[in-house]
Amino acid sequence: MLYYLTRICFLLIALGLFLVVRKRLTPKIQKIYFATAIFIVIISFLFPVDNYFVSFSTPESSYRYNHIGSATVVAEGNQSSFLVESHNEKKDYVIIPKSNGKWKTDLGFATQLINHKSENSIVISVYKCKGTADYYVTVLNTEGGSVVVSDTCNSNFAYLNYKNEQLNKEFYTYYAYIDSFDVDSYTLYVDDTAIKF
Repeated sequence: MLYYLTRICFLLIALGLFLVVRKRLTPKIQKIYFATAIFIVIISFLFPVDNYFVSFSTPESSYRYNHIGSATVVAEGNQSSFLVESHNEKKDYVIIPKSNGKWKTDLGFATQLINHKSENSIVISVYKCKGTADYYVTVLNTEGGSVVVSDTCNSNFAYLNYKNEQLNKEFYTYYAYIDSFDVDSYTLYVDDTAIKF
């Protein structure tokens, strides 16, 4: 949230300066100044320079910097954290990169979906933190109910669940950090059923 307020302040300061000095500028220079100010603000939205001077003590505080609401850390990697913001059935995934023991800001550029697979009622996604060797796997049983999840990396799976009142079913999504992901050798086990990529 603070991320957007900062950008709005940049815009207001630029426009305020423009209003103060506009009488001393020719119409052509006014247009160039105004276009440049708007361009710089737009670029700051797309390419956050904040990472060079802003860091956070927790991944949750980094998340709150440029998101509304809160998220839950479900997996910790060596160089990042995997967070989930839940809105009942809808889930947003964000990977927050870490540098020198502090978390940086992210607008979703660090979160890369690198593999997705559906097998029977199981939906599996593998994400990577861009620029690192951190991988995360998510597992959803679309039929509802809990399952037992493990893999060839001996990953520690956590879960978040929600109850769908209309279907009267409980749905579980499992999350884990995996220290390496190789399509040829990684195997996921869901209730003793092996799923290869």
